[in-house]
Amino acid sequence: MDRFKLIALLSFSILICCSAFNADDSDLKIDIRRLSDRVIVLTAEGFGNSTVAIASERGIVVIDTNVSPPIAKALREAISREFERSDFVYTINTHDHGDHTYGNQVFADTTIIGHDNCVVQMVKGAETLGPTIENYRNALNRMKARIDSMDSNLEETKAQARRHEILTLCVDGWEQGFEPTPPNLTFSDRMSIDLGDMTLELIYFGKAHSNNDILVFSPEEGLLLVGDITSANGSPYIDKDRVADLPRWIETLEGALHSKSGIKHIVNGHNNFITLEDMESQLAYIKDQYEYTKDKESFLPALEKTLDEGGIEAAQRAYDDFKTSAAGKYYFLEKAANGLGYQLLCQEKIEAAIAVFKMIVDSYPESWNAWDSLGEAYMTHGDTAQAIESYQRSLELNPENDNAARQIERMREEKQQ
Repeated sequence: MDRFKLIALLSFSILICCSAFNADDSDLKIDIRRLSDRVIVLTAEGFGNSTVAIASERGIVVIDTNVSPPIAKALREAISREFERSDFVYTINTHDHGDHTYGNQVFADTTIIGHDNCVVQMVKGAETLGPTIENYRNALNRMKARIDSMDSNLEETKAQARRHEILTLCVDGWEQGFEPTPPNLTFSDRMSIDLGDMTLELIYFGKAHSNNDILVFSPEEGLLLVGDITSANGSPYIDKDRVADLPRWIETLEGALHSKSGIKHIVNGHNNFITLEDMESQLAYIKDQYEYTKDKESFLPALEKTLDEGGIEAAQRAYDDFKTSAAGKYYFLEKAANGLGYQLLCQEKIEAAIAVFKMIVDSYPESWNAWDSLGEAYMTHGDTAQAIESYQRSLELNPENDNAARQIERMREEKQQ
């Protein structure tokens, strides 16, 4: 995710078919998984972000504070209950992105630690929050209109309403007294924290997922925290700004794999737990992407410009030209293009979003996620038949895609009413 582009933070599917409620953070469910007497991993309901808490001799350390102050407040309270203590001493940010740092102000009474670049990026990123909030509020209004037309007794309606309730809590937190709270203690290369009964080693990874990614390693616990540099599905988000640094990304992942002795748990910023095999799979994926993008330029800037200046038909002609004669000059990355499609959806440029998603499924016909996104765009446009067809194709490619199954069922139920 680019700096604080929070539109990409949550799957846009969370934003569909929901209704507004007054949310109370005390009602937010927190999943807690205990790795040892001293280490827990927390995930807030509705968010896939990992927050790690370590209870040391010298106090509690929190790694990553989630996306909004109300969410962070609920996490802090859950940590205190779980450890039966509240002596918070350090907060660590694995990188600057808002889904890991926008809860920092709840831990402002601690020493907040991050890389030197983390502070710079947080200050820059905070400037973009206003437009993001406006986009979400517009989406919330569209959702309320849609939910009002649904059967309130359906379980799917209730589930989507709860998702909206949580998202509203998040956005309210940005609007009501939010203060970006960057690290107040930084380092450039490595840093060691003595916690009395254990040590934390912080290691700068260079520009990978961001320009301030760090690893957090506890030898005593065999615990490695990798932030967002790796995931469980082997396919990280790679855009035009990161392509130039793929060699560095490869180098850093290889370094982590070479130092794997003594590691018992690997926790990433999302999906919580990954294995050494996951890291090896991701490394192979990145190497493939590097070979695809090497010595080429991203097609996305040209596509965005053509859409803006010439419209959908001109953009389609540009894409056709890319496919037939310019593929040797440009690359077209699925996840980066998917981000553009959702950006257009949030801007209510629905037909343009559909055009982009159709280009993605044309380039990546075996991607279940691409077909799922196209189905979502058609559904937003009100084209139920095309939406169901796209979701069905996604399910064929990935039978475990519960979102597609739910949306198909809901649309069919609506047609029968």
